[in-house]
Amino acid sequence: MKTIKSFALAICTLALPTSLAFSAPNISEVQIRSIQANGSGCPPGSTTDLILDTDGSGSADFFQLTFNRFFVERPGRIKKNCIVEVVLGLPQGWTFTIGDIEYAGYADVHPNHVGRLETDYRFPLFSNNVKTDLTLAGPFSDDYVKRDQIGISSLIFSPCGRTVPLNINTSIMLQQKLGTSGGYSFMDVERQTGLFTEILRLKWRRC
Repeated sequence: MKTIKSFALAICTLALPTSLAFSAPNISEVQIRSIQANGSGCPPGSTTDLILDTDGSGSADFFQLTFNRFFVERPGRIKKNCIVEVVLGLPQGWTFTIGDIEYAGYADVHPNHVGRLETDYRFPLFSNNVKTDLTLAGPFSDDYVKRDQIGISSLIFSPCGRTVPLNINTSIMLQQKLGTSGGYSFMDVERQTGLFTEILRLKWRRC
């Protein structure tokens, strides 16, 4: 398991409808206590993180994780996953949830195969979780983007007044279509950089 050094979480303002917009705590009040990545798609030394304050506002909602070994082949290793655990130190009276999530990569999927990217967002010890997926049925050969925009009715919030990690379990896989055999497929990260990019933006609310 890899633990990335704690950082102060920087914030940018999300372009959200008024009904979804939350104010945010000051950067000095928020600390990323730890980020841990574990799984076949993110072995030690294969992940990096970037924490940004894109508009200079001093409030935090953006960080980026990159992976350089998150790829699958068929035949070969047909499934990999990565569980990312983010633990935030929040000021009293604040909780947080996911807003918009974007995944970018490249896939070359044979007509006999199907590529899939699945993500499960969960706070341990609580039942509120969200699952999303992207299906790329062959033939497909191009960049792909998976965007998760979680509606206000299904927002998952961390429990108020407690420090609980957010677990993000992402799986990428290549499946054989029923009644077919053979063929070669490859599904990986962003084509230009060779990195799988996971962008997470956090929404905030008062408890």
